[in-house]
Amino acid sequence: MASAQHLAGAPRVIHLAPVDIPSDATRRLLSELGYVEGRNIRLEFRNASGNVDALPALAQELVREGGIDVIIAISTPAALAAYRATQTIPIVAFTAVDPVASGLANSLARPGRNVTGVAVFSEETTVKRVELMREVVPRAVRLGTVTTKVTSGAQSLAPVLETGRKLGFTVEAINIDDPADLAKALSPEVLAGFDALVFVPDVILNAHMAEVIKMVGLSNKPAIFPSPMAASCRTGLIFPTLPVTWSRSLIAF
Repeated sequence: MASAQHLAGAPRVIHLAPVDIPSDATRRLLSELGYVEGRNIRLEFRNASGNVDALPALAQELVREGGIDVIIAISTPAALAAYRATQTIPIVAFTAVDPVASGLANSLARPGRNVTGVAVFSEETTVKRVELMREVVPRAVRLGTVTTKVTSGAQSLAPVLETGRKLGFTVEAINIDDPADLAKALSPEVLAGFDALVFVPDVILNAHMAEVIKMVGLSNKPAIFPSPMAASCRTGLIFPTLPVTWSRSLIAF
């Protein structure tokens, strides 16, 4: 009884994401900070099952429930949904692309709102990935980039589109609205129309990275990813000419 009463007074933390994400890393990092689920913290995982458009309603529902001490928001859409639902509950955002431009913070040095976290500034590294692809595959013409509703906006795609065109690529986005359509969207028949692939940071694709790597491997197309998860999923796959590489740029705000 005493233990239950003690936990009832523990902070309630909501992990909000557009898709179901493995929770081990979150639990491990919190544990390293002294917060152990079931002992001195109540941790709840909520997601929109891949439907980014459902995040605002989900965030509003959670805020109406009350009793939330902190919201951990994974992705810019999740962070924006949480912020629009509450300007008082602390929000820790991860992979928020340019929090200032998206309206999550007044500035990186002084956010000035109830949102803090880690932002991914991938523009420079995305440009480098496109330049690297041109160096390694000099005769490539059709460059594909894969997006979901998390990354289909101009802010995410601009570095690939602009740099690719400057370097002589014809750039086309492969849009995946539903993670269930991954196998179809990345089938060998679809990817046969491309000479190379450059990926941008995307939390939904990261959650399905093993399947993404498998499909790209079947197509036998060179690809560059922004996440080290790609390397960990690469076992048994051989990419022609260009190995799977990754890079990222993170900054706290």
